Amino acid sequence: MHIPIKDCLDGHLYKLNARNASCGIYDAGKKAFELHRYKFGNTFLDYETHWDADEKHGTAKPLLLVEEAPDLSDYDRLDYLYAWSDMLQSE
Repeated sequence: MHIPIKDCLDGHLYKLNARNASCGIYDAGKKAFELHRYKFGNTFLDYETHWDADEKHGTAKPLLLVEEAPDLSDYDRLDYLYAWSDMLQSE
């Protein structure tokens, strides 16, 4: 069971069941989770849409609220998400 979109808090980190990441920061305006993504040898910030927001393109199911995410620059947010991803995958 995932956390419904109406219960997700903007700017908070969630453990995810998603295509490209195990955690992400919810962006209520985009109805999506910002996450770190690795593709073609590069790591970068990307978004995946909340499962409830779009029945055809929603790919991220939030499973657990982790914490309120700190306000960080893009570079530091990438490191923050990468570190949390490692911790959550090892659980």
